[in-house]
Amino acid sequence: MTPNRQSSSKQHPAQTQPQRIVKVAVVGSGLAGLTASYLLATLNTRCDVEYPGGNDVEFEVHVFEQASSLGMDSHSVSFTRGGEEWRVDVPMRSFQGGYYPQLIALYAHLGVRTRQTDFSYSFSTLSTTAGAEKGLKPEYNPHFIYDGASGRQGLSIPTADVRHAQGFGRLFAWISSILHTLLILGLFLRFLVLSAPFLRPAPSVTWEEWAAQSAPRGPLARWTGLTRAWDEFLAHLCIPIFSAVCTASADDVRMHPAEEFLEFNWKTFGTHHYVVADGVRDVVARLSAPLELKNVHLDSPVTSLKPDEHGDGLVDIQCGQSVYRGFAHVILATPANRAAPLVQTYAEQLARIRSTSARRTTEFAACLSRVAYRESIVVNHTDPAFLPNDAQDRRDLNMVTVAPEARHTFSEKHSPLVVAPSYTMTTHRLPRPEGRRTSPTSVDEAIYQTTNPVIPPSPDRVLSVSRLERALLTVDGKAAVRELYGPMGLQGSARRELGVGAAGIWAVGAYAAGGIPLLEGCVESALAVTVGENGIFAAEGGMVHGTLW
Repeated sequence: MTPNRQSSSKQHPAQTQPQRIVKVAVVGSGLAGLTASYLLATLNTRCDVEYPGGNDVEFEVHVFEQASSLGMDSHSVSFTRGGEEWRVDVPMRSFQGGYYPQLIALYAHLGVRTRQTDFSYSFSTLSTTAGAEKGLKPEYNPHFIYDGASGRQGLSIPTADVRHAQGFGRLFAWISSILHTLLILGLFLRFLVLSAPFLRPAPSVTWEEWAAQSAPRGPLARWTGLTRAWDEFLAHLCIPIFSAVCTASADDVRMHPAEEFLEFNWKTFGTHHYVVADGVRDVVARLSAPLELKNVHLDSPVTSLKPDEHGDGLVDIQCGQSVYRGFAHVILATPANRAAPLVQTYAEQLARIRSTSARRTTEFAACLSRVAYRESIVVNHTDPAFLPNDAQDRRDLNMVTVAPEARHTFSEKHSPLVVAPSYTMTTHRLPRPEGRRTSPTSVDEAIYQTTNPVIPPSPDRVLSVSRLERALLTVDGKAAVRELYGPMGLQGSARRELGVGAAGIWAVGAYAAGGIPLLEGCVESALAVTVGENGIFAAEGGMVHGTLW
């Protein structure tokens, strides 16, 4: 679905004609960029906006996207399997109650249908590449199976724990597995208690430091093995989960601020997982509907920002040989590592013309450059070799970590479709299209989505490959994000401090808000930059009363 040809901007009830048009460029059309565009484009349709100075504003929003389709859906793909079309979102975009209040509110406001999907998980280790090298199924060792619904469905015992036992040995294996499950439950409850807000560590404490500080170290704990059990719980369950959530390596997880992981655990406990029922293209269609088609610029990579030659305090957007002029605000909805060079080059041009906003713009670029990124690989395929060997051990999400002692053998393997063995490989068994009455009649009809493969799929079973960049929260990056906001924050500082004599440069994205860089951060940062207390609307003299959604 494409944006409407007619603008959705309507006159404010108290006026007959907008007195001032403010042009805003949004560079990038992921969730953050589209949400910011939607909020600005629909402001004049609201009855609860006010301009205390009497100088009403209409925002003319332009979206610049380097891809041929709007970004949030640009990596998604469609396949035909068993006579049915499968539309597969890339990457998988699930969200969970408790941690995503603004995202959920936005979807409800837009009328986006969501579907409760309480994922089940299997956790396995992989000790050798031998099977994969010979074209055989790798030998996974499942060690924990979680049946979903925030624990309400319980846990299952991996088949390997009881497969070869007989008689009393089988009974002993069952009892041992049950006791191990109870131990895991107790350790999780301890983890949950330590995740409470008043027990969280300082913002700069890393996960590795917190893990050492939180371990029970008393003589009784050591004698009973509780210390070792806690360390193994964090290493074999928590680190793989957070590696999958952040699409980052185990080493990155250890250096990640602990506070955000504990907050995630606390807020998501007892809540449901959701996905959008009609895929992200439905979200894209609804968010882009208020935009004028002529102001949506696809296949338009922004190469530079320049001070406008004909207007004081305005910015020109250059896309190759094309130049779009006269923007009062630029919202950079691109990864911070791509936005930073644009801002830095713009700051240098401001310095050459002795603009008073050059210094703050340079500081903004330096701030953005402190945000870390990691590449991830998402492969859609039909290769069941990525699932546990026994069908009873397979779940919705199947996580695999390479045993530490075997990582050197994996590091020696070279394939464009694999990542370092310190990542968690996660394979999602994609559900059949909504409305299909039966399950796939054969394995060949099933589609799997593997994020960060540590072994390559069979080439003849690969359907699509996407390479994505994800922001990674670090202690330094976390400090940098704090510099963006507040009365003295770097977001839009020139426009806020100097008024119409300077342009506002802003940044939105998963990284540009508190917490783990996820979808919620996209919406939060878009809200802050557009209608927040120190956002674009406030900089133009406007106020919003009442709830945003």
